Amino acid sequence: MTPPGGAEQLSFAEQAYRGESAPWRAVLALLFILPGTYLLVYLTVLAYSQLGIGAALVLLTMPEFGSRGLVDEFLAFLFLMISIIAVLPLMRLVLPWLHRRPWLSFVTARPRFDWALFAQSFGAMLALAGGTLLLTLWLSPGELHWTAKWRSVALFAPFALVLLSLQVLTEEVFFRGYLMQLTGRVARPWLIRLVVPALLFAAAHSANPEASYDFFWASANYLLLALYLGAISLKGDGLEASAGLHLANNLYVALVVGLPVSVSPGPTLWLSGPPDFKMSFLEMPPLLALHYMFIFWLAPKIWPHAKQR
Repeated sequence: MTPPGGAEQLSFAEQAYRGESAPWRAVLALLFILPGTYLLVYLTVLAYSQLGIGAALVLLTMPEFGSRGLVDEFLAFLFLMISIIAVLPLMRLVLPWLHRRPWLSFVTARPRFDWALFAQSFGAMLALAGGTLLLTLWLSPGELHWTAKWRSVALFAPFALVLLSLQVLTEEVFFRGYLMQLTGRVARPWLIRLVVPALLFAAAHSANPEASYDFFWASANYLLLALYLGAISLKGDGLEASAGLHLANNLYVALVVGLPVSVSPGPTLWLSGPPDFKMSFLEMPPLLALHYMFIFWLAPKIWPHAKQR
């Protein structure tokens, strides 16, 4: 069944109606993408081994590893990113061909990507994270330890920006794009469209060191963040807002404040003590509420073109 109106009137979650979304096509797409990703990651492991740099990967399994060199940190970070980004070219090749619709329809319902919305979401999240950092340094200075690695962070930052941008695009297209649209084709209630991809996103991150440290509350953090990312994707009619927030969050964790159990092995400016994921879960809703108010209420008042969203 096709909703009334043309393809240009379909919401982002309904973009699957533009092409072919029979269940067998989705199964076939996943059979291409998932084993293909595994093969690319396996080939990367072989390449690391042949080049004699496989020892750097210990940083991914031992987050509290003692002395880390910048080269080893970069190589471990690069492998971590490759293990995720490998999905992107496979999706780019398989999804438009198999589902017979444009690649852009997996990213946004607009004729083009809204870079202004992306930048507003990115900036708002970075400002909120920075405000939280300043409050922590003021009210509880002993909670964070200055690492004195600012030179390493400065060298690492350009690589992190490029790789994390691709990583965020990969996760957003797969979870908030492809899976959300498939869910929307099967079940039209917005709550189902929101919950199913969020649960899969949280499950995909259950192997991270954060979840190994405190599975329940770390998973709750991932789930809450995924629900919000899905909500602003539906509200914003595309992945621009969710990608902006996601990238700002990942850059902050990768470069600014690191956790002793973080999945990211790179250098950071500050290192926190043992994380309290329960407290993080309780602090997240007001921050996300402020983010939502800025991009969907305040930004349209400041920039009139944003009213068209």
